Amino acid sequence: MNQRWLKICFALLFAGAAAFFLWAYPDEKELRYYHNHGNVFGTYYNIRYEATKDLEKDILSALKDFDGSLSSFNKKSTISHINQNKSDKTDLYFEQMYSTAEKVWRQTVLLT
Repeated sequence: MNQRWLKICFALLFAGAAAFFLWAYPDEKELRYYHNHGNVFGTYYNIRYEATKDLEKDILSALKDFDGSLSSFNKKSTISHINQNKSDKTDLYFEQMYSTAEKVWRQTVLLT
């Protein structure tokens, strides 16, 4: 191969790789840092993250869902209703928490 042909192949390979990168990661150039803070569960939260958009609404929604499931201070939460024998209905947060607690309990029992 002559040197000119090699340069052309290299340039095409480089251009193809650059085009693929721009196609595969289009949002990379739009990333920026966000800061959300507020009060929840009787305490204060402070979140800093890098994303393509502000996720505050999603974060607040997740915190609200968690509070509605596992807060013992929220009289309408899933865990409060179970503890008061008002319901035996569970949700995903409760089931994951219970499963984790059971695993820890089993590991603790095996250690004694």
